[in-house]
Amino acid sequence: MTIQTIQLNKLALSDLNVRKVKPKEIEALAADIQARGVLQNLIGYDEDGKIRICAGGRRYRALKLLQKAKAIPGTFEVPVEIRSKDEALEISLAENAQR
Repeated sequence: MTIQTIQLNKLALSDLNVRKVKPKEIEALAADIQARGVLQNLIGYDEDGKIRICAGGRRYRALKLLQKAKAIPGTFEVPVEIRSKDEALEISLAENAQR
């Protein structure tokens, strides 16, 4: 397990992250991230040259919303904990089961 800072444009949402979120929740989180920064790292795994985000999907979506609004660039550095794909699946399932 390592935490790296990775550019937002090198991240993609994983299919392993199945949680559905409401757009208003993402907008509020985006405003908070813009005001305070990313307070908790995302978790992902490397696949096909992209880091696939399996935990922290709301933060990822909020960051993409900020990028779309031109509040942050695609080169914005995001803290991501890198795991294996198997570990990522376990983490995603555990995170969703606890909600």
